[in-house]
Amino acid sequence: MKKGVIGNFKISKIIKDRVKKIVDGEVEYISGFFPYNIKYNSNLIYNQSILAFHNFNIQNSPLFSDIFLNKLTNLIGGIELLSIGTSFHNFDLDSFINTFKNKKDIEEEGGGEYTLKLLFGDILYSRAAIYLLKYGDHLFFDIILTSLKSVNNNKLLMFQKLMEVLKKDVDFIRKIDENKSLLIGINALLETTLKLGFDIFYTDKNKNDSKIISRIISEIVLLKTYQDLENFFKLLSNFISIETKINYITDKKIIVKDKLITTISKLKSNWIKDNFKSLIKIIQAFSFVNS
Repeated sequence: MKKGVIGNFKISKIIKDRVKKIVDGEVEYISGFFPYNIKYNSNLIYNQSILAFHNFNIQNSPLFSDIFLNKLTNLIGGIELLSIGTSFHNFDLDSFINTFKNKKDIEEEGGGEYTLKLLFGDILYSRAAIYLLKYGDHLFFDIILTSLKSVNNNKLLMFQKLMEVLKKDVDFIRKIDENKSLLIGINALLETTLKLGFDIFYTDKNKNDSKIISRIISEIVLLKTYQDLENFFKLLSNFISIETKINYITDKKIIVKDKLITTISKLKSNWIKDNFKSLIKIIQAFSFVNS
């Protein structure tokens, strides 16, 4: 691919289109065998997370290489598929409500039962692995798998805590805030993706900027977690009265966003500021529903 033939903006669109083609194709194919109609974020959060660290103004971008462009789209496509697969390995709204109403421990819900839903998630995982391996970096592969385990473990712990929150007063929810490792662990895949983007693309790695970006990554992950919790509580509010808890989560999300915007402003380069702001907009518009 020759420089000047396809500009940086067009390359960005090409990557997004190729990643979307991978995800759409896999989901459509697998959905043909299962009774699920999957709706997912067409803005592709993980795509934007990796590319947030790429300066599309530079003239010697590695994205002008067909080989690297193909590798990168496979890497991002695999991560996007993993993010969809995790939704089928977590307790959904129906499971949560049934567990709450039946006063069971959340670990008992569907205990030991291997369902079509879990199988669907497993197939997405296996398909994702094919694309991840095409990137050709086994260290990246191992890091991504480790983050996937963290996501599944921490979401189970979070659901247990949320169950307790609904059985106690609203102040109890503050105990969730105290556990930052839990809040970040829920979106460990996003954290890993951001760090991969930093390692792949970011060249201006001076000590000061690296510290700022490290804080930005943590704050972006927290913002995504509060956004997820807010979305979940809003869905849950159709069945259980939890308005005060929604308000609390919304307030926390606003605080995290304001802090994040302030941290981003400390960076020197406008291009990366703009990239992060675009990512924030995508996260806030995110909603994942499967049925």
